[in-house]
Amino acid sequence: APIYNPGDHSILGCVDITGPARKAQDEVMALAVSLAHSVEFYLSANLLRRRETLREAFQALAGRFPDDALLLLDETGNISAANNPARELLALTSPALLRGFRQLYPELSQKAGQCLLSGQEAECQVDLYHCIAGAARCVLKPVADQDGRIGCALLFPAGRPVNRGAAQAGPRPSAKIANHGFERLIGASSAFRQCVETARLAAADKDHNPVLLTGEAGVGREAIARAIHAGGRLRQRPFIALNCQGLRADRLLAALRAPGKADRRAGRDPGAGVLFLAEIEALGADLQARLARFLETEAGPVARLITATGADLAAAVAQGRFRADLFHRLNVIGIDVPAIREREADGLRLLEHFMTLAAKRAGRPTPALAKNVRQRLAGYDWPGNITELRGLAARWAVTLKRPVVSWAHLPRHIRGYEPATDTGAGAGASTMRSVEDALIRKTLAEMNGNVSKTARALGINRSTIYRHGHRHGWPRND
Repeated sequence: APIYNPGDHSILGCVDITGPARKAQDEVMALAVSLAHSVEFYLSANLLRRRETLREAFQALAGRFPDDALLLLDETGNISAANNPARELLALTSPALLRGFRQLYPELSQKAGQCLLSGQEAECQVDLYHCIAGAARCVLKPVADQDGRIGCALLFPAGRPVNRGAAQAGPRPSAKIANHGFERLIGASSAFRQCVETARLAAADKDHNPVLLTGEAGVGREAIARAIHAGGRLRQRPFIALNCQGLRADRLLAALRAPGKADRRAGRDPGAGVLFLAEIEALGADLQARLARFLETEAGPVARLITATGADLAAAVAQGRFRADLFHRLNVIGIDVPAIREREADGLRLLEHFMTLAAKRAGRPTPALAKNVRQRLAGYDWPGNITELRGLAARWAVTLKRPVVSWAHLPRHIRGYEPATDTGAGAGASTMRSVEDALIRKTLAEMNGNVSKTARALGINRSTIYRHGHRHGWPRND
């Protein structure tokens, strides 16, 4: 008679009664089944007791660390309980993903098993496969009852040491922003470092002045906005992100006046927070007027407004499509987020980062790039920016049969892309970049070297022209 595991209904063993066939009796089968059921009943009672102990341990840890992400594994490595910050941090947003935890995070599951065996607390870094952020710090704590260790608690303390002194020293960032700090942003190019440095200064601004992020679609404007929030004094307050495309007036005004409304319903009043408005150029005239009026009469120093656009708002003001007073109120701290083609070798860095995370998510080894593939990608312009990089990494994680990216695995539009030949000072520059340089040079000459007029004529930001000029040693006249 088989003995089934009451947890997952797998077969644990069986009751075997063997003897001479001539002495077989019908009651023996009933005896075997009865014994198997008795074992299953004992295991079920023991499982219920362990689950209750785990539930109490989870509640106790959640009470001690209310702002941190918390995950509890049973002795088999399956998730017993998880709070919402943990689900968001680890992207465990569905029952299927919760069941597939060991496949999504195999190294973390292995460390949890080691913690369970040793009975000692441990720390590790966890790679987060779903975002640019990179990794989060994890503290592993064994959970035991009177009969021994029965589970492992995984605590993500928002990037700060977990000790009583630190907990009493002051508030810590919540786990929801643990993976959005500046240290999680990937990039070493001078253009990106300049962007991040300005964003750090904005985060440290005690007056919480408005920030305007400009840049193409897919460059990571919201990631910069979240880093400013995570690195500033308002990191304990809500971060609300809205897209202005089709945004209704009541939704905008509700977000301006009452960020964190759900927290208030739950009895927690976090106060004014950070509101991020993407595609701000899409606001209609009526909403522009309402937003300008609100900023003039109601916005206080404890709230912050961060906006983002892919358009040239100065040109929109000149053309009468955007209010001048609103533009100047929003553009107190302007930050230009560079495109991937302007970030030198950052494109390959980010691609390999996304390849590692996508491969880990799929439970496969990280593929290597063939030499000719690496050369082609190094000169590619990445018009889709980070969105294109992430999509390509996900594609290879699914379609590669061997852990090597060969020429045939490149999309057709990348295989057919023609970078410029080496010309000394312009070595490695793409054809598209050469066309951009030529167009900017021509327009600058027509505008007698006036950068502001050139930017408005081309519909780009002045900082883009300065970067092109710095790269080629153009004189700066504005």
